[in-house]
Amino acid sequence: MEKRANPYMALATCFFVGRIPLLPGTCASFLTALVILLFPFLCARPFFPLLFALFSLFVLRRARPKEKDPREIVIDECAGMFMTMLWRSITPSSLLLGFLAFRAFDILKPFPIRRLERIGGALGILLDDVLAGIYANIVLFLLRR
Repeated sequence: MEKRANPYMALATCFFVGRIPLLPGTCASFLTALVILLFPFLCARPFFPLLFALFSLFVLRRARPKEKDPREIVIDECAGMFMTMLWRSITPSSLLLGFLAFRAFDILKPFPIRRLERIGGALGILLDDVLAGIYANIVLFLLRR
């Protein structure tokens, strides 16, 4: 019997951006920053970032990745970038700072981000990036002050 492709993996990998061999999470975060630059209204209110996070959770549950947090799954990085720029002024410089802050928190995983990652499953894959985005958002807020 032929194994069918999981269409949710296409979404979870952001249409295969996650299969880029070098730094797939960074690539997905950068592409999300470009989307935000083109459509800044997406981050003006919490509706879209929260809806995107819920959509990401739905997709991740159906994609059923075999590993705990596979490199090719990058929809969570997109959700994290949307949280980073929520309620922030969207300019090239704020996006660059947001991108750098988000990637730093996502890679370094300060408390309690690493603990959230340990939850496992779709929720664990998503929550660590959402919290990294919230931390980066707070950094942008403090820098603006």
